[in-house]
Amino acid sequence: MRPMSTSEKSTGDERIRNLEVRLSYQDKMLSELDDVVQGFSIRVERLERKLSDLRESMNSQEIGPGDDQPPHY
Repeated sequence: MRPMSTSEKSTGDERIRNLEVRLSYQDKMLSELDDVVQGFSIRVERLERKLSDLRESMNSQEIGPGDDQPPHY
């Protein structure tokens, strides 16, 4: 195996630097996306609780067809 020339070495160094830059951007984006997912997870949990509370409220009222008097009474 022959030794690398200076131009090959600088090309290799440049490729490594470019990969490191891309990795850095990907790490940042992954962190930002994780924050978004966590925010949505919290919102979904809140909405599920509200939905459950509404269901309980509707079930506790037990409104049936014979419960209301007609308007002429």
